[in-house]
Amino acid sequence: MKYCYVFIQKIILFWNLTKYLSYRYLLAVLMLAFFSVSGYSQKKGGGKGTKDIVVRACTQYIGNGLYRVNFGYDNPNKKEITVEENNSFVVSGKGKRKSKGVNSFKKGSEDKAFTMEFSAKESVEWTVVNPSGKIHTVIANANSSHCPKEQEGVILPVLGQYKGKYYDLIGLNLGSLTAGNAGDIPSELIFQISDDKQKVMIVIVPQEGKLQQAVDLLQNKYSIPLSDFLIDPVMIISEDLSAIDVFFPIIELESLNTENEIINFVRSLFPSDQNSKIIGTVMTQGDSVQRSNIVRDSYRMVKNGQLVPVDGTGIEILVISNSFDTQPFTGLSKATIDVIQKDLPGDGNSDYPIPIEVFKEYDFGIASDEGRAILQIIHDIAPGSKLGFYSGTLSPRAFELGVNTIRNEGYTIGMDDITFYTEPFFGGGRIADAIELFTSEPGKFYFSSAGNVGKQGSQAIFKSSNSVPVTNFLSSTIERAHVFGYNGDGTEDILQKFNVTKQGTYLIVLQWDEDMASQENGIGATTDLDIYIVDDFGNLIVGNNRSNDRGDAIEILVFQSTGVGNANIMITSANGAPDPNLAYRYIVFRSNGLEISEYYGAPTISGHAMIPEVRAIAAANYEKSDNPMPEFYSSYGGVLPNGFNTEVTLTAPDGVHTNVASIGYKKGGDKFSTFDGTSASVAHAAASMALLMSPQPTWYPDGFPVDVNTLTNSLADQAIALFSQNATPAGDPNRAGAGFLNVERAFKQIATQTPKLKVLNWEDSITPGTQPFEVTIIGDYFPNEPTVLLDGVELEIVS
Repeated sequence: MKYCYVFIQKIILFWNLTKYLSYRYLLAVLMLAFFSVSGYSQKKGGGKGTKDIVVRACTQYIGNGLYRVNFGYDNPNKKEITVEENNSFVVSGKGKRKSKGVNSFKKGSEDKAFTMEFSAKESVEWTVVNPSGKIHTVIANANSSHCPKEQEGVILPVLGQYKGKYYDLIGLNLGSLTAGNAGDIPSELIFQISDDKQKVMIVIVPQEGKLQQAVDLLQNKYSIPLSDFLIDPVMIISEDLSAIDVFFPIIELESLNTENEIINFVRSLFPSDQNSKIIGTVMTQGDSVQRSNIVRDSYRMVKNGQLVPVDGTGIEILVISNSFDTQPFTGLSKATIDVIQKDLPGDGNSDYPIPIEVFKEYDFGIASDEGRAILQIIHDIAPGSKLGFYSGTLSPRAFELGVNTIRNEGYTIGMDDITFYTEPFFGGGRIADAIELFTSEPGKFYFSSAGNVGKQGSQAIFKSSNSVPVTNFLSSTIERAHVFGYNGDGTEDILQKFNVTKQGTYLIVLQWDEDMASQENGIGATTDLDIYIVDDFGNLIVGNNRSNDRGDAIEILVFQSTGVGNANIMITSANGAPDPNLAYRYIVFRSNGLEISEYYGAPTISGHAMIPEVRAIAAANYEKSDNPMPEFYSSYGGVLPNGFNTEVTLTAPDGVHTNVASIGYKKGGDKFSTFDGTSASVAHAAASMALLMSPQPTWYPDGFPVDVNTLTNSLADQAIALFSQNATPAGDPNRAGAGFLNVERAFKQIATQTPKLKVLNWEDSITPGTQPFEVTIIGDYFPNEPTVLLDGVELEIVS
């Protein structure tokens, strides 16, 4: 009864103390009381004479309504002190979230034992129960003492990241959003938020075979209206799509964590990457430098018994991009004015009256209308082509349906300027499958922008470290880090150094060569890789990771810099050493101001643009066409660690003018906006193919007379070979492909230009009769050895 009595007395004492201590610490206090009466002995570092650990904190404002706290401590003992894991804990999320804190304390002082992020409306509390039983708590909020300059970070997260990883179904990004730790204005690189700020666009990947149940769950339990589905649920089921894109109430996000019987995982629907840079009244300058203007002027074909210019007539091109006609207007819409001014075809354009078929417009307000700028370029080069448009930027599922539309509607050429971060980096995927099906039909082509990433990437076969990496945040005993190389002393180098040179926001996507549940609802990834930013001592700076088991082999890292600084990338495997042949690659999609200083340089073309059925197009500024070189930002092809070869096909012009003011920028006194990027170049290439294919049925119905070093020797391969064999060399083939497009040179290989008579002169004093006289003929496109006939009789050419 003695122990019972003492225990009751201590309970009463501590209950009274709760007048002065927060209720949330009561459990820890009661546990302490129990251990003190039951003969509990402290772990190493405890014992008689041990001095207390004192914890402290300072804060740094990191922008957007978010703060970072540096938790530190003072250990006055002469040895390391370790407390039970449960005796060091952090409470955040307005008391709703509890996590473990540092529980091993080296002797002396530590200014940055670990860090956390929080919003101005909350606080973060770190509590340590010392071996003596004394409790030390430090509270950090917006009014806490600010960190000295030397403790402030330059490289910072953009949202609350906890310990750099999240294990619930909704993942870290959505978890931060629902906890209020995503900032006053959540990052547009991560989130697509509704105008009323109440909903966020998410991707729900169902468990295998439970697509219908997932749709029913959203419609019945959560009462999601049809208008909040990106794709109609009926079509989701009929097309057997792999995931569901939906605007979902932010306040309800956490409840999705309980739906694991139906849902595999949930993530934010990351906005796609439009491959414009920065990013008739006007003619693209690319038309003249790739000499497609000469083709329209000098080549003729027979259509319906008439001799007509080669202008793309008979060819259909469908563009998948962001939007067509969503920009604000007064009176007539922007696209309507384009038709009237003959920048686009349609009712009102007397020369080309067939209107553009808009199969799907961007449905969520104002967008940049980059699709209209692309269509203007195509119409400049191949004005006789029939044009179509499909908005496919919002999700990979919407894009997939766009590709199906190209095939179902009988279009000849499909093209896009879109990159999705979550498309596979190692080939394949549902979009790639749809394109392969379309291009399997004779004479069908698909073009895509190579991308605007430059050489900002890294790839390797994952090489496991011999031991758990030394960090302040990893606690697993099986965790392994990738070994990038070896230090001068022969030790494993698990840190990849990089620098930031200015203020900015960056986005890195890591993928590894395993299955994607979001593609086929199958098994998914079996390895759980993570990517972190750490300092030279392995302390966590940024981590946006989630548990990937049975999910997608993807991690997306978003962070910011406030100035000049440096840090390291560390890639780990959470479930031990993976398959010894596991390939990974990461691409820095937003890199302006970020410089990787070691172990970098890799192919940066990704997604559907990688597959051989897609013609990936690089960009070179039209002003440098005399000595063309790809733009510094044009993405690279090359061989991946798993042996997959991704290629750039050709280079085409960018930096050209369009009549879409919302795209690009104006230089100097220019009246029109400059359109940079592989978005502009791919439009030039697709339109040039329309010119080439327009006369093909009458000129070469059995195929072009060109040698093709392929297994298929298909009509499409022949056409691409014509352009490739006649392109102007433009440097490294991994960047430029076969070179800079020269449309006229390709045509000269298969046809003779039609001479264009401008002037016919003779002496005024000449009268009809038998007396010889000279005639001067002036014109364009005469052959090297011309023939002049008069009434069927060949005349002598004097000079």
